[in-house]
Amino acid sequence: MSLVSIIIKEIFFRKANFLLSLLAVSAAAGTLIFSLLMLKMHDLRTEKIISAKEAEVKKSMDELIDSSRVITKNMGFNVLIIPKDQNLADYFSDDFASKFMPENYAQKLAESKIITIRHLLPSLYQKIKWPEKERTILLIGTRGEVPSIHLDPQKPIMDAVKPGTAILGYELHKSLDLKQGDRITIMKKEFTVDKCFEERGNKDDITIWISLAEAQELLDRKGLINGILALECNCAMGDIGKVRKEIAGVLPDTQVIEFKTNALTRAEIRKNAAETAQAALENEKTNRAQLRNERESSAAILVSVLVFSAILMIAFLSLINVKERRIEIGIFRALGFFTGQIFRIILFRSFIIGLLGSIAGCLLGVTVILVVSGKTGEMEPAIATVREITFLKYSLLTIICSSILAVMATVMPAKYAASQDPAEILREE
Repeated sequence: MSLVSIIIKEIFFRKANFLLSLLAVSAAAGTLIFSLLMLKMHDLRTEKIISAKEAEVKKSMDELIDSSRVITKNMGFNVLIIPKDQNLADYFSDDFASKFMPENYAQKLAESKIITIRHLLPSLYQKIKWPEKERTILLIGTRGEVPSIHLDPQKPIMDAVKPGTAILGYELHKSLDLKQGDRITIMKKEFTVDKCFEERGNKDDITIWISLAEAQELLDRKGLINGILALECNCAMGDIGKVRKEIAGVLPDTQVIEFKTNALTRAEIRKNAAETAQAALENEKTNRAQLRNERESSAAILVSVLVFSAILMIAFLSLINVKERRIEIGIFRALGFFTGQIFRIILFRSFIIGLLGSIAGCLLGVTVILVVSGKTGEMEPAIATVREITFLKYSLLTIICSSILAVMATVMPAKYAASQDPAEILREE
């Protein structure tokens, strides 16, 4: 009679002992598989949630950046480039620069690879006496923004003033009762009122904008300007030192003035937007990681208890099995079975318990995870997880470990059985 046939006959003869051992192994293996799959599904859900959150944050950031760009553009220019030899005290006193620089300086900046500013607006501005109206005004000539050739084109902050037209500040058109389409004369040259600004509460209210070429002609400053307005780029983040360094590298004989209120407001908008979005993402990651740690700790405790219980139960049931089979073992010894053969019979029986119990446990764990996932609407990721991982990794590992532990739990009862003297066993009967 072969070893396998002996074990099979014994299993069918003592079904209760075998089934109880099988149940212990199945419960431990099933719980382990279920826990591992739940953790893996949690990781997959976390990846999906974080990816969705990152996409949402990116979308929100893009919207915030776009809106902040609109806000900052509405604030107007915040950087002014003027000649280096311009005395700043005189500039702040007169509200315009009395020194001049070539008009092509704006083009040099546009053609350079400077990234800290954009929306370059070369201007010629001077406070004059408007002889036809006997009013003191600020006359500004502008040719429109010069696009940076290495940056993506953007809608200008200020449109170019058409030749032969003028744009009037609020106080001027209000007090002189001027409106769009009216004709005015400035220093003996006629212009058509193209636009009338609303009240701004600053020097713009007494300003007249005309084309740069016409302003150069009226002020006798052909080919010259005394300022280049610009908008600080997002990359500068309010770092005027960085802006000045880049501009000095292209136009060393200029100096830079920053309108701090607007610049700091823009930097604060961008900074708050970035911090808010990043904080939300990090908070989501922390919550998911904390939830996983809690589930992992609970699973570790439960699986440890069940595995330890299964080992004790297999050892206990194996010892009962050995004692119930004392006569059978004595007969085997009397028929010439060696100690090693008896030992292998007991251990191989436990190996079968571990093997079949772990296989049943894996199937049970997978079944439970699929049922639970079906009720929670996560059947698709559950099937993907089972297909990808269970039988390729976790199940194989569980089956091997369960079989080894079952055999180890039976070593002591097997030694006890193999060490029995057949003469004493048969004499007792």
